[in-house]
Amino acid sequence: MLNVSPFTGLRYDLNRSGTLADVICPPYDIISSVQQRRLYAQNKYNIIRLELPVPQKGNKYRQARTLFDEWRKQGILIPDPQPGFYVYRQEFNLAGCKYSRTGFFAVLQLNPWGKGIYPHEKTLFSPKRDRWLTIKAMQANISPIFGLYSDVGRQTGKLFSLITKTPPANKTITADKIRHKLWYIFDPKICRRMQRIMKTHKIYIADGHHRYETALKYSQ
Repeated sequence: MLNVSPFTGLRYDLNRSGTLADVICPPYDIISSVQQRRLYAQNKYNIIRLELPVPQKGNKYRQARTLFDEWRKQGILIPDPQPGFYVYRQEFNLAGCKYSRTGFFAVLQLNPWGKGIYPHEKTLFSPKRDRWLTIKAMQANISPIFGLYSDVGRQTGKLFSLITKTPPANKTITADKIRHKLWYIFDPKICRRMQRIMKTHKIYIADGHHRYETALKYSQ
């Protein structure tokens, strides 16, 4: 059985941090050293400073945790008023064609491989050690796992279609010309419906095997 739950997300106060495009970054494992430096220079509150900190004096993971605590105290990162799901859409052009993909952020119950959650690649020690030290220091998940599931009968797709007809709560266009849009689902009835739908699904990890295995180990 697959269990997903709404959660109370931490989000940027854009009145304090600057624009959304200036503070988000790609997953840690596809960021080059050149892009890392560019993101550092782009905005002092860019999440790169927590996701992939530049080594300074002392332990870079503890430095990231100190910064994380400071941002929360300063109101740069603020918690939502209640738990919810977050519907996310990317829109982009590729080879002259327009594409979009829609999913949602949720808390996923950690299970061993084969119990509703399936991998497609092997993992390596070094990236898992890095993510272990990150999650141990941060006591938070700052980098989501990307999973795929078969939406039989378009149960979630139909629900997302209704939600995405309304204006997004946040939207931005990043330097790579990708349009990012985010909607919040705080309605308890819709959240419970989402949970019921997902119980019968299987998730295949598309990206984030090292993060998933590390999180599972940490939970144990």
